[in-house]
Amino acid sequence: MKLHRQTVALAALGIADLAATLWLVSRCGAAEANPFMARLLAHSPWALAAVKLGALVLALGILEWAWRVHPRTVRFAANAAVAAYIGIYAVGVSRANDTSHLPMETPPSPISARIYARIHARQAARREAALMLTAPPAEARVSAPLMARPVVD
Repeated sequence: MKLHRQTVALAALGIADLAATLWLVSRCGAAEANPFMARLLAHSPWALAAVKLGALVLALGILEWAWRVHPRTVRFAANAAVAAYIGIYAVGVSRANDTSHLPMETPPSPISARIYARIHARQAARREAALMLTAPPAEARVSAPLMARPVVD
């Protein structure tokens, strides 16, 4: 059975969302926003993955079945679902990175701290390289004794 493009897109989005969630939670100290999924994640990452993949497969199976019954309606709904998934994900990422509500004394998140450290290290290396290029050679910095100049009338 050939799957429709929208089904494949929704499957890819769901798997990418699951992978990003597991990576951010395990490596970067992020938290799951969905309270039900957060409880599953507290129990085990495998429980979260199993429930999320099971729900995804069930929903996509229903979508493919419905496509045979009402193709025009399902095409519209599937396109809307892809757009909504991308939109909700974009809003979630932007809200997670919004620091305007935090007081200035709040330390950056571990992810931000690592990113800023890399940026500052690169900038320092570039500044040092630029100074090395513009600095006069070591022998020119040593002051030579003044030599008598011939006087020309």
